[in-house]
Amino acid sequence: MPNHYKISPTAWVAAMMRADYTEIPFTKEIGKAMSRFHTPFSATILYGLLNFFIKKRPQKMLVVTTAEGRYLSTESALPADGNFVLLELGAGLSPRGLNHAANKTLVIESDLPEVMSYKEPLLDAIYSDINKSGKRPSNHILMNIDVLQREDLSAAGEIYKKQGKKKPLYIVNEGVSVYFTNEEKDIFRDNIAWFLQTYAPGRGVWLCTDLIPFEEKAQSGPIRMISKLLEKFTKRKIEHFKSHEDTRNYLAKSNLKGVPVSSKGLIAQLTCLEKMGLTADDVKGVSDQYVPYRVESSKR
Repeated sequence: MPNHYKISPTAWVAAMMRADYTEIPFTKEIGKAMSRFHTPFSATILYGLLNFFIKKRPQKMLVVTTAEGRYLSTESALPADGNFVLLELGAGLSPRGLNHAANKTLVIESDLPEVMSYKEPLLDAIYSDINKSGKRPSNHILMNIDVLQREDLSAAGEIYKKQGKKKPLYIVNEGVSVYFTNEEKDIFRDNIAWFLQTYAPGRGVWLCTDLIPFEEKAQSGPIRMISKLLEKFTKRKIEHFKSHEDTRNYLAKSNLKGVPVSSKGLIAQLTCLEKMGLTADDVKGVSDQYVPYRVESSKR
């Protein structure tokens, strides 16, 4: 398989966007910690353009609100009592692990080695500021995982078997597979189906924002330009599902079934709107992009 590390600068862009334009917990701490470490040049260029157009033409940047919308929608689909195990794939610089580890949930946070070698000291810097011991808690586990390799995933599965105490397992990912080829998308889906059946039969859920249909032609000029530049930097074509039927058919090939999570009331929770100079009415047309699919195995 080709090296997918070229995709990773998108993690820096999302983190900078969330730090500057949202009030998601721990995003400001992540932004502050990022200033102590190197930022990929491509991420600096991409975010510079993104920030320029947000300030100059916010009405053309509505889709950028998905950076907060998808995070919040995915969070709303997780059990409120924290009585579950969270496995975040392609976690990048997401604050999700920090938030749930603080609530005593067992968190297994993963990405490619190059990303995790950056995030581990970044988290150490944050924990040194917020934790009395200055150490990452034992329930916040970091792992190197290539989602296309079952051997990597099985290592996380073994941790879940030993420490999860048969609690519900929630696998979460945002923005990973949109950069995959069709063959890689199939491998990813098959690996998730295998993982759910092997390690969490009847108690595993996959929350995936990448399964939501999206028409590239609906993008504004500035977004298309930034997307093309992103494809150039990552050497990857960004491809989304075209319809919910396509998504359902894709899942069914591995005996998976899924439905979009409800987005009712989500727009009212967005903190980025005021910061971007937008209103709730402005983003109604893109709010269907905020939600993840909730996917479970159809095998019983």
